[in-house]
Amino acid sequence: MKHIFLVLTLLFTVSISLPAYAEETDKHYSPYFVVPDLLIFRPVGFVCTVVGTGLFAVMSPLTAFASISPPHDAFEKTADILIMAPARYTFVRPLGDMSETDY
Repeated sequence: MKHIFLVLTLLFTVSISLPAYAEETDKHYSPYFVVPDLLIFRPVGFVCTVVGTGLFAVMSPLTAFASISPPHDAFEKTADILIMAPARYTFVRPLGDMSETDY
């Protein structure tokens, strides 16, 4: 009887604590944003990623000069702004998600 009571107590405790750690996955989801996101914003994000990659390649000699002084992270910051931010917006963000968070 003690074992059954202990198991039921543990199951009750675990079942209460799980919803406290659950995340809202569709917090910024809008069904009206899915079609414009698919037809307009994703292609624009892809174009921005390609253009940012080209700008990064053109600006890399200047970025090398900026990277001479500490903290030596000019390439990382430039790549994050020009390439990674539009790529995350285009390829990582869930479809229809209007949140402003960085993915």
